[in-house]
Amino acid sequence: MTKVVNGLGDAPTAPCRLCGQTAVLQHSHIIPEFQYAPLYDSLHRFSVMSSDSAKPVKWAQKGVREFLLCHACEQKLADWERYAQQVIFEDRLYLVRRLPEGLLLGGIDYRRFRLFLLSLLWRMGVSSLPLFEDVELGEHEEPLRRALLTEDPGALNEYPCMLVGVTMNRQFQPDLILQPDMIELDGTKQCRAVIAGVLYVFSLGTGPIPFGDANFTVNPAGTLFMAVRDASQIEFVYEALRQQHAAMEKRATRERR
Repeated sequence: MTKVVNGLGDAPTAPCRLCGQTAVLQHSHIIPEFQYAPLYDSLHRFSVMSSDSAKPVKWAQKGVREFLLCHACEQKLADWERYAQQVIFEDRLYLVRRLPEGLLLGGIDYRRFRLFLLSLLWRMGVSSLPLFEDVELGEHEEPLRRALLTEDPGALNEYPCMLVGVTMNRQFQPDLILQPDMIELDGTKQCRAVIAGVLYVFSLGTGPIPFGDANFTVNPAGTLFMAVRDASQIEFVYEALRQQHAAMEKRATRERR
């Protein structure tokens, strides 16, 4: 059985990936739409670069979506997204102090922001879309699903996420998005994604935080550390930007002919 939802076409009736209940599935964003807003150009499109230099630059005109969640679960995640939008784009936080590596921010709701981060990781991992093909959660998919379903943010050392604001010439780059990928560091798998100029580095697992100090992740005390790095200091980001620049030069050369 299918049903047309919001003019998006035939929405399947199938088990929700989060709660497992059979329902008419929503056309769910994997990355929240608010995170795409700074990326759109005058033609309402944005470029997506891969951390793999062999993959070409792609163009998209709307945040990618797929039929994934029932209405109730969609609304659950939307509540965390609305809070994250305030944190990321609406100056909800205050500066505690400046550190050599970045900014320590205060005033964050640990539970809501942690659940947003976990939902972002989980959605990228369960998505069947090509943009997220490199994100493999494996044994971590089910614990993440249970945490979201029960709205349990867990401890700060469970699937910690480090945030890095990417700059160029000391200017933040909110129009930058990179295709997520997976790497291994010190024996721990990590998922990397640059979204709206912020690099998210998720550690898959529990135990000691591979980044060192617990202050480098969102903290139950209500603080969040935002590292700041120039793109030239982040090798895979720099390579992706170099690739984009080369592609733009080739495109411009073809148009001049």
